[in-house]
Amino acid sequence: MELVNLAVMYLMFFSVRATFQNITTGCYDGYYRNETSGTCIECPQGYKGPDCSVSCVDGFYGKNCQHKCPSTCLNCNVIDGSCRKDCPPGYTRPNCSVPCVNGLYGKNCQHKCSSTCSNCNSIDGKCPKGLSVIGIISNVARQNQKHTRRRRQHMLMHIQFG
Repeated sequence: MELVNLAVMYLMFFSVRATFQNITTGCYDGYYRNETSGTCIECPQGYKGPDCSVSCVDGFYGKNCQHKCPSTCLNCNVIDGSCRKDCPPGYTRPNCSVPCVNGLYGKNCQHKCSSTCSNCNSIDGKCPKGLSVIGIISNVARQNQKHTRRRRQHMLMHIQFG
């Protein structure tokens, strides 16, 4: 019976503590020793390793650096995953994963599209072919001209053969 209890305790201990204990501090990996209380405390966000002395590598953040930063974030904050530098063109903060809203473009979506463009490219601000206000008005005007020409031709035929 005592052997069974010992085996259960062994399994419980090692299934919960899959990391290694730091010989110097007596704390497990991902914890540091509080000098005042003498207890082991979990690493703060953005840090890991023995004594919590290892900062997350670029591209990771959070508790034990287990969260991956968005691919559009050029320099991710190790604590909360927000982008420290400007977002690439076409995206905005807080973590550069949000595309620009219609009418804005560029780095951090800080530029306004031309007033003659109804839906510019979110990266470079260029207006797609046929989507400028001038282009739309020109197309409508051409269609009206064709319709008016056909009506005139129809009326002339009606008058001549009438």
